[in-house]
Amino acid sequence: QHRVPADHGGSARKITGVPSGGTCTAPGTSPSLGSSSSRSGPGPPDPNRVTCFPAMTPLSPSGRDPLRSLLEASHHLPAHRFGSVVHEHARMLGALEAAVYLSDYEQHRLVAVQDEGTPLREDLTVDGSVGGLAFRRVEPTRSPVRGGAGVRLWVPLLDGAERTGVVELLYPGDVSDAMEQAARHFASLVAELAVTRDAYSDVFAKLRRS
Repeated sequence: QHRVPADHGGSARKITGVPSGGTCTAPGTSPSLGSSSSRSGPGPPDPNRVTCFPAMTPLSPSGRDPLRSLLEASHHLPAHRFGSVVHEHARMLGALEAAVYLSDYEQHRLVAVQDEGTPLREDLTVDGSVGGLAFRRVEPTRSPVRGGAGVRLWVPLLDGAERTGVVELLYPGDVSDAMEQAARHFASLVAELAVTRDAYSDVFAKLRRS
């Protein structure tokens, strides 16, 4: 069990099922590394929510933990730079490129989150794309790169039981089971950070309404 200090002097809260090496957040703070506790249903983040992520992601060739590095970069990350920071940190997983897509509120389209530092992407339809297939099935889905070597791995973004989008990771070659597992952990943190950015900015809400 992991014990998280209560907010404002309340009693400590016990969190079970967190893998060894994982950590959790106290209510009202930014997420840290460990395995994710969930919330169900739409709406603003719960101020009493405790979030954890697993410290299970392999280190990058540089020796840095991709999740920890992304988490550290997120502390003062504005929503309008979210896509480029995710793209930069996905390279630590061995990906050449990464793109974040958020679903519109009707869940008909996946809208690309773009800024000047992201690879150019177009919006996708949920019913007519590989990214949409991953979103509908709620499981990672692979697709070959047209006209060349490489694999695209599409991983759903989940906020508890709610689907919020997908992240596309472009790899130069085959994706092993370990790489896919690392991508799942990475996508879990991306989803959590997207939720926290959405709570303090209307950038993503405008995208999802467009």
